[in-house]
Parts: sequence; structure tokens; C-alpha cells
Amino acid sequence: MKAASGMGRGAARSRESPRGAVIVIVVMMIGATHLAVMGSVASMADDAHAAALRVETARAFYAADGCVMACRRMIVGGLALPSAGDTVSFERATGTYLDVPPDDGEGELVIEGRSGTALRRVRVMLSY
Repeated sequence: MKAASGMGRGAARSRESPRGAVIVIVVMMIGATHLAVMGSVASMADDAHAAALRVETARAFYAADGCVMACRRMIVGGLALPSAGDTVSFERATGTYLDVPPDDGEGELVIEGRSGTALRRVRVMLSY
């Protein structure tokens, strides 16, 4: 009669099997959490790299723009423009005069700003 009432050994074994399933589910949840954390850490590293590149790009542009403004002041003050190849160093960037027009006042001024791995080139047509 014990077998008919469901209180025998077969019933005890079926009660133990959910424990194994719970362990499997817990291990799967830990694995899924691990993957989610690793994915978010990797994407945050990419975001940090992109933000650093944006900052370097802005510094490179400001270096080139600063060199253009210096040339403007030289023209207004009647001073000679720098020679092609001259470099101006700023705190975290440099500006290099790549092409400088002749003293007659007509031509293109090309300046390259660099900061870290970023590079910005500015071209200005001069007529004075």
C-alpha cells in the first residue's frame, strides 16, 4: 500500500531532483550577470576613449585657431607672418604653420593643430 499512496522511495527521489535544477538555475543566473557586467564595463571603456578623443580634437582645433588669431594680430600690427614649418606650443597642444602666404597679402594660410592623436587643419584665405 505504500507504493499506492505515493509515500515510497520514488516520491522521495522526485523531491530531491528540484534541488539540482535550482543549482543549475543559480549557476545560469550568475553567468548571465557576469556577461551583463562585462558588457557594460567594455562599453564604458569605449565611451571613455571616445570622450578623450573629443577633448583632444577640441584642443587641436583651439591650437590651430589660436595660431590663426596670432596671425591676425601680426597683420593688424604690421608684423611679419611666421614662416612655413614654424610651430607654436601650447599647454597640451601644438600649432604648426604649414603654408603661409607671401608678404603681398594674398594667399592661403594653412595651420595644423595637434593634441595627442587628434589633428585639425584650418585653412584661411588672406587678403590684406
